[in-house]
Amino acid sequence: MDFSLESLLGNRDIALSNAILEPLQFSDFVNQSVFIQRDDLIHPIVSGNKWRKLEGWIRYAKENNIHTLITFGGAYSNHLVATAAAGNFMGFKTIGILRADEEIDNHYLQIAKSYGMQIRGVSRDQYREKSALISEYSRLDGCLLIPEGGQGDLALEGFESLVLSWENKVDVVYHASATATTAVGLSKAIKKFNLPIQVKAVLVLKNLNAQIEYAHQHGVNDIIEFIPDFHFGGYAKSTPELIQFQKDFTKQTNIVIDPVYTAKALSALKNDCDKRFFLPNQKVAFLHTGGMLGGMSEKFRNLL
Repeated sequence: MDFSLESLLGNRDIALSNAILEPLQFSDFVNQSVFIQRDDLIHPIVSGNKWRKLEGWIRYAKENNIHTLITFGGAYSNHLVATAAAGNFMGFKTIGILRADEEIDNHYLQIAKSYGMQIRGVSRDQYREKSALISEYSRLDGCLLIPEGGQGDLALEGFESLVLSWENKVDVVYHASATATTAVGLSKAIKKFNLPIQVKAVLVLKNLNAQIEYAHQHGVNDIIEFIPDFHFGGYAKSTPELIQFQKDFTKQTNIVIDPVYTAKALSALKNDCDKRFFLPNQKVAFLHTGGMLGGMSEKFRNLL
């Protein structure tokens, strides 16, 4: 039976067919041919790697008669919103365990609630030591716990079809990395299909050791290069230069990017292009991992 997200969601404006690899026309990349994987076009809320990381979890939930998806995240978690939306489309109840010492309400949480997610706040200390929370919720019948960011073995399955679509078209792929799940998912698929593609994971926060350890656990650290110097101060931090780069990119390309993930990874790619790190015939791709709620354009606000 086909349990791919595209088949399960049917005509709900989920469009994996829109996730194509296309030339990236941006003046800062004049010294190198660069392509962009348009995973941002899969869905306006459940886009990019958020969508691909949920595929294996939802397949498992469907196969095991799960009725409630429970996951974790902070106040600005794209993953919480994506899980709420995908759960709503699929007929699951959803619960979001929110890291918060005080009551929080913002556009991320409003969107999650609009898709029916119950938000349950816990203190940062409780959140940091998740073992008690995991033990409490794992005892509930019919519930599936999805780790923060969708991390886990089931999250890796959705990257196989993406990597297969790149055969002979991509030598190097850049992407924004917060947990290394995307890097590991790409790399395991690359190894499975024996493709000569190198993964460049651009860290968007200061957790290099954790990401390296996660890659090592899965035996793919040999084909991932973690790039740690483009976090611009840490998660959700930015600089005037980064914001200007984001604006210039969107103006030139008509491709919306956010300052939390995508702009940082593109800045790293620009730096490597400027330094001519690539051979003239190398095919370089940028994986647009979605997550544009950080930019929060009017079209997202209109969903509320």
